[in-house]
Amino acid sequence: MTDYRSLSTDELWTALGQADHLIDLDLIRACLERRKELTPVLLKALEDGPDPNWEYDDPRCFFEIHAGFLLCAFRDPAALPVFGRVFRDPDRENLLEWFARDLPAAYGPAAIPMLIEWAQDESVYPYSRSIAMAMLVVVAQDHPDEYDRIVAAFHSLLPDLNEDGALPSGIEDSEMWTWIALSLADLKDEASLPQIMALYRAGMIEEETMGNEEQYLDYLYQQVDEQTRHYDVLEVYKGLNQMAIRRAEAEAAERERAHLQAERERLEAELAERLAERERLVAERERLENERERLQNKQAAAASTRSKIGRNDPCWCGSGKKYKRCHWREDRRKR
Repeated sequence: MTDYRSLSTDELWTALGQADHLIDLDLIRACLERRKELTPVLLKALEDGPDPNWEYDDPRCFFEIHAGFLLCAFRDPAALPVFGRVFRDPDRENLLEWFARDLPAAYGPAAIPMLIEWAQDESVYPYSRSIAMAMLVVVAQDHPDEYDRIVAAFHSLLPDLNEDGALPSGIEDSEMWTWIALSLADLKDEASLPQIMALYRAGMIEEETMGNEEQYLDYLYQQVDEQTRHYDVLEVYKGLNQMAIRRAEAEAAERERAHLQAERERLEAELAERLAERERLVAERERLENERERLQNKQAAAASTRSKIGRNDPCWCGSGKKYKRCHWREDRRKR
């Protein structure tokens, strides 16, 4: 068993870079004790991401995840702008769901400026912005004192309405309206209902995601007991280890199932081959029995024919000789 606390920082870094989903918790504990030494290299690993030349199953591809989790544990403010840049990059989209709940649970209100800037940045691709909104919802739910500030940020993204309650002309259809509406429904905000309903009437809310207007209202007024989230990196890794074990067990079960299926197919093919061989042998036996019966009948017919030939008649064998000069003696011996 490796004593990670005795490793140098470089050795600890190397061990972390070689770790995959299933990781020794003592390695994480040792990393937590080396915050000062590890933070710069963790920031660089998060910023740079994996080498594009690495294979998809290379353990080093998971290093950016380890870096992000540990930086969340350190709650270093310097990591927030790095996270903000990484999450805007469509080539790093795989990171979004890893941190959608852990980052806001770890940083709390400290992450709000970065998240609002990210959510409001129209140059960012929509899915990334939707994750920023989901993170803001988590912060608002966990920190009620920040609720008004976050809801106001969402309100600023909604279009102003005309005096008649309709949307002004020129409002572009965008999937972002759906994500904004969902976020405000998660926050149980009723003040935004006029704009949300106007967007519904204009066909700009995706009902496949949010449901129709009635379903939206049902969701808005649905009471949910949200538990405050606390970020514990060791608990995160315990969950990841359990997932990795379950995945390995499922893969092993699938391999066993595939093996049993292949064995079953092999046995069925072998049985079919044996049945086919049996049918061939039965057919051959029937053919031989029929041939024997035919020969027996032929011999009986020939014997009956020979018994009626006179001694001076032509021989039955077709030699042209008289019977008494050819097969008569032989036939008499057989009798």
